[in-house]
Amino acid sequence: MILREEMMWNQRSRALWIKCGDRNTKFFHATTNNRQRKNKIKGISDSEGRWREGREEVEDIILKYFIEIYSTTFPTEFEASLGVVGRRVSKAMNAELLKEFKEEEVWRALMLFKVLFIYFEQVLVNRLKGVLPEVVSDAQSAFVPRRQITDNVLVAFEVMHCINQRRKGKEGLMAIKLDMSKAYDQVEWGYLEAMMQKMGFQERWISLMMMCVTTVSYSVLINVEPKGRIVPTRGLRQGDPISSYLFLLCAEGVSAMLRRDEVGKNLRGISVCRGAPRVSHLLFADDCIVFCKASAEEGLKVTKILENYEREFGQKLNKEKTSLFFSKNTKVEVQEAVKEMFVAQIILQHERWLPTPKSFKVTSPRPQEFEGNMVESLLDREAGGWNKNLVSSIFLPYEAEAILSIPISHTFPEDTQTWAWTQNGRFTVSSGYKVACNWLMEQRNKADRGEASNPKKCSEF
Repeated sequence: MILREEMMWNQRSRALWIKCGDRNTKFFHATTNNRQRKNKIKGISDSEGRWREGREEVEDIILKYFIEIYSTTFPTEFEASLGVVGRRVSKAMNAELLKEFKEEEVWRALMLFKVLFIYFEQVLVNRLKGVLPEVVSDAQSAFVPRRQITDNVLVAFEVMHCINQRRKGKEGLMAIKLDMSKAYDQVEWGYLEAMMQKMGFQERWISLMMMCVTTVSYSVLINVEPKGRIVPTRGLRQGDPISSYLFLLCAEGVSAMLRRDEVGKNLRGISVCRGAPRVSHLLFADDCIVFCKASAEEGLKVTKILENYEREFGQKLNKEKTSLFFSKNTKVEVQEAVKEMFVAQIILQHERWLPTPKSFKVTSPRPQEFEGNMVESLLDREAGGWNKNLVSSIFLPYEAEAILSIPISHTFPEDTQTWAWTQNGRFTVSSGYKVACNWLMEQRNKADRGEASNPKKCSEF
Protein backbone atom coordinates (compact mmCIF):
# COMPACT_ATOMS: atom_id res chain seq x y z
CA MET A 1 0.00 0.00 0.00
CA ILE A 2 2.84 2.40 0.84
CA LEU A 3 4.52 1.66 -2.49
CA ARG A 4 1.27 2.26 -4.38
CA GLU A 5 0.69 5.56 -2.62
CA GLU A 6 4.27 6.59 -3.38
CA MET A 7 3.79 5.74 -7.08
CA MET A 8 0.49 7.63 -7.18
CA TRP A 9 2.04 10.83 -5.78
CA ASN A 10 4.98 10.40 -8.14
CA GLN A 11 2.65 10.30 -11.16
CA ARG A 12 0.45 13.14 -9.96
CA SER A 13 3.32 15.45 -9.12
CA ARG A 14 5.09 14.96 -12.50
CA ALA A 15 8.31 15.97 -10.77
CA LEU A 16 11.80 14.63 -11.46
CA TRP A 17 11.45 11.49 -9.35
CA ILE A 18 14.63 9.84 -10.60
CA LYS A 19 16.63 12.94 -9.75
CA CYS A 20 15.05 13.72 -6.41
CA GLY A 21 14.13 10.24 -5.19
CA ASP A 22 11.75 10.13 -2.24
CA ARG A 23 13.19 13.22 -0.58
CA ASN A 24 11.13 16.24 0.39
CA THR A 25 7.66 14.64 0.40
CA LYS A 26 6.05 18.02 1.08
CA PHE A 27 7.47 19.24 -2.22
CA PHE A 28 5.63 16.56 -4.19
CA HIS A 29 2.36 17.19 -2.36
CA ALA A 30 2.73 20.93 -2.94
CA THR A 31 3.49 20.38 -6.65
CA THR A 32 0.36 18.28 -7.10
CA ASN A 33 -1.88 20.71 -5.25
CA ASN A 34 -0.41 23.67 -7.12
CA ARG A 35 -1.13 22.01 -10.49
CA GLN A 36 -4.73 21.35 -9.41
CA ARG A 37 -5.20 24.99 -8.49
CA LYS A 38 -3.61 26.10 -11.76
CA ASN A 39 -5.80 23.78 -13.88
CA LYS A 40 -9.05 24.58 -12.09
CA ILE A 41 -11.71 25.97 -14.40
CA LYS A 42 -13.17 29.06 -12.75
CA GLY A 43 -15.07 30.38 -15.78
CA ILE A 44 -15.63 29.82 -19.48
CA SER A 45 -17.05 31.63 -22.51
CA ASP A 46 -20.29 30.31 -23.97
CA SER A 47 -21.10 29.94 -27.69
CA GLU A 48 -22.07 33.63 -27.87
CA GLY A 49 -18.83 34.81 -26.28
CA ARG A 50 -20.31 35.69 -22.88
CA TRP A 51 -18.22 34.88 -19.82
CA ARG A 52 -19.82 32.45 -17.35
CA GLU A 53 -18.52 31.60 -13.86
CA GLY A 54 -21.45 29.80 -12.26
CA ARG A 55 -20.69 26.15 -11.50
CA GLU A 56 -23.80 24.80 -13.23
CA GLU A 57 -23.33 27.16 -16.16
CA VAL A 58 -19.73 26.00 -16.68
CA GLU A 59 -20.75 22.35 -16.54
CA ASP A 60 -23.63 22.94 -18.96
CA ILE A 61 -21.40 24.70 -21.54
CA ILE A 62 -18.74 21.97 -21.42
CA LEU A 63 -21.25 19.11 -21.65
CA LYS A 64 -23.09 20.74 -24.56
CA TYR A 65 -19.76 21.11 -26.41
CA PHE A 66 -18.95 17.40 -26.16
CA ILE A 67 -22.53 16.31 -26.86
CA GLU A 68 -22.38 18.26 -30.12
CA ILE A 69 -19.07 16.63 -31.11
CA TYR A 70 -20.40 13.10 -30.52
CA SER A 71 -23.79 13.69 -32.20
CA THR A 72 -24.31 12.26 -35.69
CA THR A 73 -25.40 14.28 -38.71
CA PHE A 74 -27.24 11.18 -40.04
CA PRO A 75 -25.50 10.84 -43.45
CA THR A 76 -27.15 8.35 -45.78
CA GLU A 77 -25.33 8.73 -49.12
CA PHE A 78 -21.81 7.26 -49.34
CA GLU A 79 -21.56 6.61 -53.08
CA ALA A 80 -18.86 9.22 -53.83
CA SER A 81 -16.18 7.39 -51.82
CA LEU A 82 -17.55 3.85 -51.44
CA GLY A 83 -18.27 3.72 -55.18
CA VAL A 84 -14.54 3.51 -55.90
CA VAL A 85 -13.69 1.02 -53.12
CA GLY A 86 -13.58 -2.57 -54.33
CA ARG A 87 -13.94 -5.86 -52.50
CA ARG A 88 -10.74 -6.58 -50.61
CA VAL A 89 -11.63 -9.29 -48.07
CA SER A 90 -11.60 -12.79 -49.51
CA LYS A 91 -13.53 -15.83 -48.27
CA ALA A 92 -10.30 -17.19 -46.78
CA MET A 93 -9.78 -13.96 -44.83
CA ASN A 94 -13.32 -14.04 -43.47
CA ALA A 95 -12.86 -17.66 -42.44
CA GLU A 96 -9.66 -16.69 -40.62
CA LEU A 97 -11.39 -13.80 -38.85
CA LEU A 98 -14.37 -15.88 -37.67
CA LYS A 99 -12.68 -19.17 -36.87
CA GLU A 100 -12.96 -20.61 -33.37
CA PHE A 101 -10.78 -18.84 -30.82
CA LYS A 102 -7.76 -20.75 -29.57
CA GLU A 103 -6.52 -20.88 -26.02
CA GLU A 104 -3.13 -19.29 -26.79
CA GLU A 105 -4.59 -16.16 -28.43
CA VAL A 106 -7.02 -15.73 -25.54
CA TRP A 107 -4.19 -15.91 -23.00
CA ARG A 108 -2.08 -13.53 -25.06
CA ALA A 109 -4.77 -10.88 -24.87
CA LEU A 110 -5.51 -11.62 -21.20
CA MET A 111 -1.88 -10.93 -20.32
CA LEU A 112 -2.12 -7.45 -21.84
CA PHE A 113 -5.39 -6.27 -20.33
CA LYS A 114 -7.24 -6.99 -17.10
CA VAL A 115 -10.53 -5.33 -18.09
CA LEU A 116 -12.81 -7.94 -19.65
CA PHE A 117 -14.23 -5.72 -22.40
CA ILE A 118 -10.82 -4.47 -23.54
CA TYR A 119 -9.50 -8.02 -23.37
CA PHE A 120 -12.30 -9.12 -25.70
CA GLU A 121 -11.47 -6.27 -28.09
CA GLN A 122 -7.78 -7.18 -28.12
CA VAL A 123 -8.61 -10.71 -29.27
CA LEU A 124 -10.52 -9.20 -32.20
CA VAL A 125 -7.70 -6.73 -32.90
CA ASN A 126 -5.18 -9.57 -33.19
CA ARG A 127 -7.42 -11.19 -35.78
CA LEU A 128 -8.00 -7.94 -37.72
CA LYS A 129 -4.28 -7.12 -37.85
CA GLY A 130 -3.67 -10.31 -39.80
CA VAL A 131 -5.71 -9.10 -42.82
CA LEU A 132 -4.90 -5.37 -42.69
CA PRO A 133 -1.89 -5.50 -45.08
CA GLU A 134 -4.22 -6.92 -47.78
CA VAL A 135 -7.08 -4.53 -47.03
CA VAL A 136 -5.33 -1.18 -46.45
CA SER A 137 -3.63 0.49 -49.44
CA ASP A 138 0.13 1.01 -49.69
CA ALA A 139 -0.30 4.76 -49.18
CA GLN A 140 -1.06 4.13 -45.48
CA SER A 141 1.86 3.15 -43.26
CA ALA A 142 0.57 3.66 -39.70
CA PHE A 143 -0.60 0.74 -37.51
CA VAL A 144 -0.35 -1.76 -40.38
CA PRO A 145 1.72 -4.90 -39.60
CA ARG A 146 4.96 -5.25 -41.57
CA ARG A 147 4.89 -1.52 -42.37
CA GLN A 148 6.56 1.35 -40.55
CA ILE A 149 5.43 4.94 -40.43
CA THR A 150 9.03 5.94 -41.16
CA ASP A 151 8.62 4.40 -44.64
CA ASN A 152 6.22 7.16 -45.61
CA VAL A 153 8.39 9.72 -43.84
CA LEU A 154 11.33 8.81 -46.11
CA VAL A 155 9.16 8.90 -49.24
CA ALA A 156 7.69 12.26 -48.21
CA PHE A 157 11.18 13.64 -47.62
CA GLU A 158 12.34 12.65 -51.11
CA VAL A 159 9.21 14.06 -52.80
CA MET A 160 9.52 17.34 -50.85
CA HIS A 161 13.16 17.52 -51.87
CA CYS A 162 12.11 17.05 -55.51
CA ILE A 163 9.57 19.89 -55.19
CA ASN A 164 12.11 22.15 -53.52
CA GLN A 165 14.63 21.53 -56.31
CA ARG A 166 12.21 22.33 -59.14
CA ARG A 167 13.34 25.80 -60.29
CA LYS A 168 12.68 25.72 -64.03
CA GLY A 169 9.88 24.70 -66.34
CA LYS A 170 6.36 25.85 -67.08
CA GLU A 171 4.69 23.47 -64.64
CA GLY A 172 5.22 23.86 -60.92
CA LEU A 173 4.69 21.24 -58.23
CA MET A 174 2.90 21.46 -54.91
CA ALA A 175 2.33 19.54 -51.70
CA ILE A 176 -0.85 19.89 -49.63
CA LYS A 177 -0.59 18.85 -46.00
CA LEU A 178 -4.09 18.05 -44.73
CA ASP A 179 -5.10 17.94 -41.08
CA MET A 180 -8.51 16.72 -39.96
CA SER A 181 -10.15 18.31 -36.94
CA LYS A 182 -11.30 15.88 -34.21
CA ALA A 183 -10.65 13.01 -36.62
CA TYR A 184 -11.53 10.09 -34.31
CA ASP A 185 -14.40 11.88 -32.54
CA GLN A 186 -16.37 12.62 -35.72
CA VAL A 187 -16.29 9.22 -37.45
CA GLU A 188 -19.83 8.43 -38.62
CA TRP A 189 -20.84 4.91 -37.58
CA GLY A 190 -23.00 4.48 -40.68
CA TYR A 191 -20.00 5.18 -42.91
CA LEU A 192 -17.80 2.72 -41.00
CA GLU A 193 -20.40 -0.04 -41.30
CA ALA A 194 -20.98 0.67 -45.00
CA MET A 195 -17.22 0.66 -45.65
CA MET A 196 -16.77 -2.77 -44.03
CA GLN A 197 -19.68 -4.13 -46.06
CA LYS A 198 -18.19 -2.78 -49.29
CA MET A 199 -14.78 -4.28 -48.49
CA GLY A 200 -16.36 -7.71 -48.11
CA PHE A 201 -16.34 -8.37 -44.36
CA GLN A 202 -19.02 -10.86 -43.27
CA GLU A 203 -22.02 -9.55 -41.33
CA ARG A 204 -21.07 -11.43 -38.17
CA TRP A 205 -17.67 -9.74 -38.06
CA ILE A 206 -19.21 -6.35 -38.81
CA SER A 207 -21.68 -6.77 -35.93
CA LEU A 208 -18.81 -7.59 -33.56
CA MET A 209 -16.93 -4.46 -34.66
CA MET A 210 -20.01 -2.23 -34.35
CA MET A 211 -20.77 -3.64 -30.90
CA CYS A 212 -17.30 -2.53 -29.75
CA VAL A 213 -17.89 0.95 -31.19
CA THR A 214 -21.48 1.69 -30.19
CA THR A 215 -21.64 0.37 -26.61
CA VAL A 216 -19.76 3.25 -25.00
CA SER A 217 -20.61 6.28 -22.88
CA TYR A 218 -18.54 9.20 -21.59
CA SER A 219 -18.31 11.49 -18.59
CA VAL A 220 -16.40 14.75 -18.53
CA LEU A 221 -13.88 15.39 -15.75
CA ILE A 222 -14.49 18.96 -14.58
CA ASN A 223 -12.29 20.12 -11.70
CA VAL A 224 -11.45 16.52 -10.73
CA GLU A 225 -15.13 15.50 -10.66
CA PRO A 226 -16.84 13.40 -13.39
CA LYS A 227 -19.92 15.19 -14.71
CA GLY A 228 -22.75 14.12 -16.99
CA ARG A 229 -23.27 10.99 -19.06
CA ILE A 230 -22.80 11.36 -22.80
CA VAL A 231 -24.14 8.58 -25.02
CA PRO A 232 -22.46 9.16 -28.42
CA THR A 233 -24.00 8.46 -31.81
CA ARG A 234 -20.71 8.75 -33.69
CA GLY A 235 -16.96 8.71 -33.02
CA LEU A 236 -14.22 6.25 -32.11
CA ARG A 237 -12.87 6.14 -28.58
CA GLN A 238 -9.23 7.24 -28.54
CA GLY A 239 -6.98 4.87 -26.64
CA ASP A 240 -9.23 1.93 -27.42
CA PRO A 241 -7.25 -1.01 -28.91
CA ILE A 242 -9.50 -1.34 -31.95
CA SER A 243 -10.15 2.34 -32.80
CA SER A 244 -6.95 2.98 -34.77
CA TYR A 245 -7.52 -0.01 -37.05
CA LEU A 246 -11.15 0.86 -37.74
CA PHE A 247 -10.11 4.41 -38.60
CA LEU A 248 -7.69 3.04 -41.21
CA LEU A 249 -10.60 1.28 -42.93
CA CYS A 250 -12.56 4.55 -43.10
CA ALA A 251 -9.53 6.48 -44.39
CA GLU A 252 -9.48 4.18 -47.40
CA GLY A 253 -12.34 6.28 -48.77
CA VAL A 254 -10.23 9.36 -49.43
CA SER A 255 -7.29 7.21 -50.57
CA ALA A 256 -9.47 5.41 -53.14
CA MET A 257 -10.82 8.71 -54.54
CA LEU A 258 -7.31 10.16 -54.89
CA ARG A 259 -6.05 6.98 -56.54
CA ARG A 260 -9.02 6.97 -58.96
CA ASP A 261 -8.17 10.49 -60.13
CA GLU A 262 -4.49 9.55 -60.40
CA VAL A 263 -5.26 6.51 -62.58
CA GLY A 264 -7.62 8.60 -64.71
CA LYS A 265 -4.87 11.22 -65.08
CA ASN A 266 -7.10 13.87 -63.57
CA LEU A 267 -4.62 14.25 -60.72
CA ARG A 268 -0.91 13.93 -61.43
CA GLY A 269 1.38 12.65 -58.76
CA ILE A 270 5.08 13.49 -58.52
CA SER A 271 7.93 11.31 -59.75
CA VAL A 272 11.26 12.06 -58.06
CA CYS A 273 13.31 10.91 -61.06
CA ARG A 274 13.04 9.24 -64.45
CA GLY A 275 11.53 5.78 -64.17
CA ALA A 276 10.31 6.28 -60.59
CA PRO A 277 6.62 5.67 -59.77
CA ARG A 278 4.41 8.70 -59.26
CA VAL A 279 3.33 9.49 -55.70
CA SER A 280 -0.03 11.27 -55.39
CA HIS A 281 -0.64 10.96 -51.65
CA LEU A 282 0.70 9.52 -48.41
CA LEU A 283 -1.31 8.72 -45.28
CA PHE A 284 -0.08 8.92 -41.69
CA ALA A 285 -3.15 7.57 -39.81
CA ASP A 286 -5.41 10.65 -39.71
CA ASP A 287 -2.97 12.98 -41.51
CA CYS A 288 -2.48 13.12 -45.27
CA ILE A 289 -0.09 14.74 -47.74
CA VAL A 290 -1.23 15.20 -51.35
CA PHE A 291 1.33 15.72 -54.14
CA CYS A 292 0.27 17.09 -57.51
CA LYS A 293 0.87 19.65 -60.23
CA ALA A 294 0.68 23.24 -59.01
CA SER A 295 -2.44 24.41 -60.80
CA ALA A 296 -5.88 25.71 -59.95
CA GLU A 297 -7.43 22.77 -61.84
CA GLU A 298 -5.76 20.06 -59.74
CA GLY A 299 -6.29 22.08 -56.57
CA LEU A 300 -10.02 22.19 -57.37
CA LYS A 301 -10.11 18.42 -57.89
CA VAL A 302 -8.55 17.84 -54.46
CA THR A 303 -11.08 20.16 -52.80
CA LYS A 304 -13.95 18.26 -54.45
CA ILE A 305 -12.60 14.99 -53.09
CA LEU A 306 -12.29 16.49 -49.61
CA GLU A 307 -15.84 17.87 -49.74
CA ASN A 308 -17.23 14.39 -50.49
CA TYR A 309 -15.05 12.84 -47.81
CA GLU A 310 -16.15 15.39 -45.20
CA ARG A 311 -19.84 14.99 -46.05
CA GLU A 312 -19.85 11.17 -45.95
CA PHE A 313 -17.26 10.35 -43.30
CA GLY A 314 -18.11 13.23 -40.94
CA GLN A 315 -14.61 14.69 -41.05
CA LYS A 316 -13.82 18.40 -41.10
CA LEU A 317 -10.65 19.93 -42.52
CA ASN A 318 -8.68 21.94 -39.97
CA LYS A 319 -7.73 24.90 -42.14
CA GLU A 320 -5.49 26.44 -39.47
CA LYS A 321 -3.19 23.41 -39.56
CA THR A 322 -3.48 22.72 -43.29
CA SER A 323 -0.49 24.08 -45.23
CA LEU A 324 0.73 24.37 -48.82
CA PHE A 325 4.22 24.12 -50.29
CA PHE A 326 5.09 25.10 -53.87
CA SER A 327 8.14 24.64 -56.06
CA LYS A 328 10.12 27.77 -56.84
CA ASN A 329 8.92 27.93 -60.46
CA THR A 330 5.24 28.16 -59.47
CA LYS A 331 3.66 31.44 -60.49
CA VAL A 332 2.48 33.74 -57.71
CA GLU A 333 -1.05 33.95 -59.12
CA VAL A 334 -1.31 30.15 -59.07
CA GLN A 335 -0.15 30.05 -55.45
CA GLU A 336 -2.72 32.66 -54.44
CA ALA A 337 -5.52 30.85 -56.30
CA VAL A 338 -4.77 27.53 -54.56
CA LYS A 339 -4.35 29.30 -51.22
CA GLU A 340 -7.82 30.83 -51.62
CA MET A 341 -9.33 27.40 -52.37
CA PHE A 342 -8.00 25.76 -49.23
CA VAL A 343 -8.00 28.90 -47.03
CA ALA A 344 -4.60 27.62 -45.90
CA GLN A 345 -1.18 29.06 -45.25
CA ILE A 346 1.76 28.79 -47.66
CA ILE A 347 5.04 27.50 -46.26
CA LEU A 348 7.72 29.91 -47.45
CA GLN A 349 10.26 29.59 -44.67
CA HIS A 350 12.89 27.15 -45.87
CA GLU A 351 15.95 29.39 -45.60
CA ARG A 352 19.10 27.86 -44.09
CA TRP A 353 19.78 30.05 -41.07
CA LEU A 354 18.83 28.02 -37.99
CA PRO A 355 21.65 26.72 -35.75
CA THR A 356 20.43 23.12 -36.17
CA PRO A 357 23.01 21.13 -38.17
CA LYS A 358 20.49 18.53 -39.41
CA SER A 359 18.81 20.92 -41.84
CA PHE A 360 19.43 24.58 -40.85
CA LYS A 361 15.95 25.23 -42.25
CA VAL A 362 12.82 26.81 -40.83
CA THR A 363 9.84 24.54 -41.58
CA SER A 364 7.15 26.06 -39.35
CA PRO A 365 4.01 27.02 -41.34
CA ARG A 366 3.56 30.77 -41.65
CA PRO A 367 0.52 32.25 -39.83
CA GLN A 368 -1.83 34.15 -42.13
CA GLU A 369 -1.77 37.25 -39.93
CA PHE A 370 2.05 37.53 -40.04
CA GLU A 371 3.13 39.75 -42.95
CA GLY A 372 6.88 39.96 -42.36
CA ASN A 373 9.28 38.39 -44.86
CA MET A 374 12.62 39.27 -43.25
CA VAL A 375 14.32 38.20 -40.04
CA GLU A 376 14.37 41.90 -39.19
CA SER A 377 10.62 41.77 -38.53
CA LEU A 378 11.24 39.37 -35.64
CA LEU A 379 13.50 41.79 -33.73
CA ASP A 380 12.56 44.10 -30.87
CA ARG A 381 14.75 47.20 -31.20
CA GLU A 382 13.65 48.65 -27.87
CA ALA A 383 14.59 45.50 -25.99
CA GLY A 384 17.74 45.05 -28.08
CA GLY A 385 17.08 41.44 -29.15
CA TRP A 386 14.47 39.01 -30.39
CA ASN A 387 10.77 39.68 -29.96
CA LYS A 388 10.29 36.56 -27.82
CA ASN A 389 6.49 36.59 -27.81
CA LEU A 390 6.33 36.99 -31.58
CA VAL A 391 8.89 34.24 -32.24
CA SER A 392 7.10 31.83 -29.88
CA SER A 393 3.73 32.49 -31.52
CA ILE A 394 4.98 31.99 -35.11
CA PHE A 395 7.40 29.06 -34.94
CA LEU A 396 7.21 25.50 -33.64
CA PRO A 397 8.57 25.17 -30.07
CA TYR A 398 11.90 23.56 -31.00
CA GLU A 399 12.51 26.08 -33.80
CA ALA A 400 11.53 29.01 -31.57
CA GLU A 401 14.06 27.80 -29.00
CA ALA A 402 16.77 27.53 -31.67
CA ILE A 403 16.02 31.04 -33.00
CA LEU A 404 16.05 32.65 -29.55
CA SER A 405 19.44 31.06 -28.89
CA ILE A 406 21.01 33.07 -31.76
CA PRO A 407 22.82 36.12 -30.27
CA ILE A 408 21.76 39.52 -31.62
CA SER A 409 23.98 42.62 -31.62
CA HIS A 410 22.52 45.40 -29.46
CA THR A 411 23.66 48.00 -32.01
CA PHE A 412 21.52 46.49 -34.80
CA PRO A 413 24.01 47.04 -37.65
CA GLU A 414 22.75 47.20 -41.23
CA ASP A 415 22.31 43.91 -43.06
CA THR A 416 25.10 43.02 -45.46
CA GLN A 417 25.61 40.28 -48.02
CA THR A 418 28.18 37.64 -47.16
CA TRP A 419 29.74 34.78 -49.13
CA ALA A 420 29.17 31.55 -47.18
CA TRP A 421 32.12 29.65 -48.73
CA THR A 422 34.96 31.73 -47.26
CA GLN A 423 35.85 32.33 -43.61
CA ASN A 424 35.73 36.13 -43.83
CA GLY A 425 32.48 36.19 -45.83
CA ARG A 426 34.07 37.87 -48.88
CA PHE A 427 33.75 36.51 -52.40
CA THR A 428 36.89 35.29 -54.17
CA VAL A 429 37.28 33.93 -57.70
CA SER A 430 38.87 30.71 -56.45
CA SER A 431 36.04 29.95 -54.02
CA GLY A 432 33.47 30.70 -56.74
CA TYR A 433 35.25 28.34 -59.13
CA LYS A 434 35.17 25.53 -56.53
CA VAL A 435 31.46 26.06 -55.84
CA ALA A 436 30.68 26.01 -59.59
CA CYS A 437 32.68 22.78 -60.11
CA ASN A 438 30.92 21.07 -57.18
CA TRP A 439 27.54 22.15 -58.49
CA LEU A 440 28.27 20.85 -62.01
CA MET A 441 29.48 17.54 -60.60
CA GLU A 442 26.33 17.23 -58.50
CA GLN A 443 24.08 17.89 -61.51
CA ARG A 444 25.98 15.32 -63.57
CA ASN A 445 25.57 12.69 -60.87
CA LYS A 446 21.83 13.40 -60.65
CA ALA A 447 21.45 13.04 -64.40
CA ASP A 448 23.34 9.74 -64.40
CA ARG A 449 21.75 8.10 -61.36
CA GLY A 450 18.52 9.97 -60.77
CA GLU A 451 17.97 12.76 -58.27
CA ALA A 452 18.27 12.00 -54.56
CA SER A 453 18.44 14.07 -51.41
CA ASN A 454 22.00 12.83 -50.75
CA PRO A 455 23.77 11.73 -53.96
CA LYS A 456 26.85 10.54 -52.02
CA LYS A 457 24.76 7.72 -50.51
CA CYS A 458 23.48 6.41 -53.87
CA SER A 459 24.69 2.89 -54.58
CA GLU A 460 26.67 2.39 -57.75
CA PHE A 461 26.07 -0.68 -59.87
